[in-house]
Amino acid sequence: MKAYHIDRFGSVGGIVRRSSEDPRPGLKEVLMRVRASSLNYRDLMVLKGGGRGPTKIGVVPLSDGAGEVAAIGEGVTRVKIGDRIAGCFHPRWFGGPIKPDYLTDRLGANLDGMLAEYAVFNEEAIVLLPSHLSFEEAATLPCAAVTAWVALTGHRRVTAGDTVLTQGSGGVSVFALQFARVLGARVIATTSTAEKAERLNALGASEVINYAETPDWDAKARELTEGRGRPAPYRPALPAFAAFPFWLANLL
Repeated sequence: MKAYHIDRFGSVGGIVRRSSEDPRPGLKEVLMRVRASSLNYRDLMVLKGGGRGPTKIGVVPLSDGAGEVAAIGEGVTRVKIGDRIAGCFHPRWFGGPIKPDYLTDRLGANLDGMLAEYAVFNEEAIVLLPSHLSFEEAATLPCAAVTAWVALTGHRRVTAGDTVLTQGSGGVSVFALQFARVLGARVIATTSTAEKAERLNALGASEVINYAETPDWDAKARELTEGRGRPAPYRPALPAFAAFPFWLANLL
């Protein structure tokens, strides 16, 4: 197997490719042949030696990827060889209330991630892909997309007639914009350049506020809603990642 590893933190220059024997799945484990992986901002934070939680030298980077089942270990019942799958961000959080120790293991940080030909998962830490998604499309979803989806549906589901304010043009904001439009909401977005504003408009934003030109963008947003609106209650983003199976089953 060929895989990339972080040999030193700081920059992409610290990533090296190595060859090793193909991994084998153990009890209740699944071997994924990785067909596509994606880059999130958190992966860059890990590369710099930061991010939330522990990291380790030698880890295979990238948390998000998709592929197909290449082999299964003893006792696996949820998938079969050839099934199309993606991994969950927190591989030990199978369900139920979040516990602090679930958050210590993170793909691409202190557990090997997706920048490799193969990856091994517990069968409870994967989800089947719907047939209409390509591997490339599915590989973009576990981190940013699920965070956006849970933010819009977890505490109070956004519905038609609502207005959603998204900040910036990062992955979570771009997914939130598109999901909010699917749910029937109006979206006001903020960004810093005309080029980004054009793209956000094309994705469905009703109005875009350039905060470089309008520093008091919050006042402008209130003006666009005729004074309506209030900040959403703070909810930690991390639990969103474990909702990936629920999200696929109910949205797709």
